[in-house]
Amino acid sequence: MDLWNMTLPVSWHGSWSGKKALVLGLGKSGFSACDTLVELGLEVAAVGGSAAKELIDLVDVIGAKFFASEEASVLDQIGFEPDLVIVSPGFSPEHPLVQEVQKRGWELLTDIDLAWRLRDKTQKTAKWISITGTNGKTTTCGMVQAMINRSGQTAISCGNIGTPILDAIRDPNGFDYFVIELSSFQLHYLGVIEPVVSAFLNIAEDHLDWHGDFDQYLEAKSKVYQNTTGVIVFNEQDPNTLAAAEQADVAEGARAVSFS
Repeated sequence: MDLWNMTLPVSWHGSWSGKKALVLGLGKSGFSACDTLVELGLEVAAVGGSAAKELIDLVDVIGAKFFASEEASVLDQIGFEPDLVIVSPGFSPEHPLVQEVQKRGWELLTDIDLAWRLRDKTQKTAKWISITGTNGKTTTCGMVQAMINRSGQTAISCGNIGTPILDAIRDPNGFDYFVIELSSFQLHYLGVIEPVVSAFLNIAEDHLDWHGDFDQYLEAKSKVYQNTTGVIVFNEQDPNTLAAAEQADVAEGARAVSFS
């Protein structure tokens, strides 16, 4: 699924002002997306079945709107046709809102995709390290972040853990590295990013109700390797990660490294 829309700006400094955006879901990352898009000058609406009152209040403060519904009909209430739709990972491909958005031909992105477009906000553009796996990805992200910081460079864990990636993008100090935990939900929707390193730690049956079956779950997880420019890391004791590495569509010159 190629979600790269060349009609949208590909830089923080592009012509975002005046465009319109819809955010599906108002959790931590959903609010971060709303806040970022408002800062860029977009008209923003968020929809969701429920959200913390604190976040609903903050959406109003920043000048966005929230509609408390997950029915497809809510899309007719937001008052505009969006130029982009940010989907939270909790929304499966079978969700009525996701299906209606796709039926209408609206552009569907993740906050990870948006962050990739906006990565040039500060003069220090971070290198991206993407990590996934059924087990151990949070621990691994923490270890990688700690090692980078110990080396004298700066790193932050973001994505599916810690700081929302769009908050990390907007940090005025910038970072040398983003260590990004990617869930299978995020990877399913992910468009085009180019990490310098990507790691697929392991896979076991999980989230099959969301993905439909194990093959689709594996397909989503395997997307972590796409477009990697430096090194892809796989588990030599897990034949699925080995197969994913062998089939990965990576940049010319990228190499594979195994662990056990």
